[in-house]
Amino acid sequence: MKQSGIAALAVVCLAGAASGQPAAPAPLFKNADVHTSVPGGRDQAEGRFRPGARFEALGVNMLDLIVRAYAVRDRDWVVGGPAWLGTEKFDIIAEVPADVRPAAVRPMLQALLAERFSVAVHNDIKPMPVYVLLAGKRPLLEETSGGPSECKSSGRNPTTMVCTNVSMEQFAAELYDAAYGYFDRPLLDKTALAGRYDLTLEWTPFNRLGARTAEGPAAATWALDAVDKQLGLKVELRDEPVPVLVVDRANRTPTANAPGCCRGVEGGVADGIRSGRGARAQAGESIQIRHLRNRSEYSGPQFAKPDRGSVRRPRRATDQRS
Repeated sequence: MKQSGIAALAVVCLAGAASGQPAAPAPLFKNADVHTSVPGGRDQAEGRFRPGARFEALGVNMLDLIVRAYAVRDRDWVVGGPAWLGTEKFDIIAEVPADVRPAAVRPMLQALLAERFSVAVHNDIKPMPVYVLLAGKRPLLEETSGGPSECKSSGRNPTTMVCTNVSMEQFAAELYDAAYGYFDRPLLDKTALAGRYDLTLEWTPFNRLGARTAEGPAAATWALDAVDKQLGLKVELRDEPVPVLVVDRANRTPTANAPGCCRGVEGGVADGIRSGRGARAQAGESIQIRHLRNRSEYSGPQFAKPDRGSVRRPRRATDQRS
């Protein structure tokens, strides 16, 4: 099949550059079928990437495509661009060459967005609201006795996270993931503690806060309180300079498919999927394209803790981009 006209991105190969060899061109999607999603069609809030088969992203908005393509840590760290970035949905189905590794999906997706939507971006540093992990007056931390550098968390109530031989930067990243629902923005280490530690932390899962027993409200430990009382650390919300991706340009309507390119990808299946009749994607490496940290899956009780006014509630999937 003919390769689509997606503009190639130059990927610097360090070994090649050192030896004076020309930079190898980035791999490209073939026969990319790109359309605005049909209202009421099937959403697949992820991208499936299988070398020698195809890449699929169905019902995915442009903001999440950009987050995936450029590995942006938080959706709020994509700034600028038109208001429709987070609402207009698109279907992308394309062939993946057999010799392409899953790690290549990002430059391939960047090239596709530039070709079909004229997406142009640049990097910048801007102050953004984030959570910061700070050392209290008397941190209750135990110097590591060695062992693997890792954190393990239970899925029970209470959640128990046991970390061995971790830096504070590692701990902040692990806590951000494990304390699901408590953080709607990234958590950054600002403790200035350079050691490595063994530690244990327990808290009530976010979706169990507000639960009741026959005797009344169930006892609960707010995760941020646990960090303070059990570890002697603090979590605060404040503005910090962070790397952001500025969207300079993006077209709402993708350019047309190349003539005869896609009768669908894999025998017309693209048309079937867009109309809601498509079969499930083939099993393969799944590369998620999803709303990062918007907690849209959470359906538990909504509540507010009076003494935590600085902690914003998780954003919903319906939040509009300003």
